[in-house]
Amino acid sequence: MNREQALELLPDYALGLLEPAEAAEVERLLAADPALRAELQPFLQAAEALAHGYDDAPLPAGAADRI
Repeated sequence: MNREQALELLPDYALGLLEPAEAAEVERLLAADPALRAELQPFLQAAEALAHGYDDAPLPAGAADRI
């Protein structure tokens, strides 16, 4: 796997969707490439935000009727 291939897999890596062998290969490249690690950070932040969900704020009036 090269850097470009790893870059394409970062979103799936951040979500834990890669097969173990693929994840290990991405991790090998991440360990050797600080710029690639920097590219990963926004994906990890987004994955964390998804894991924590959204606030339990009430829907605006009438929103359920428009869905």
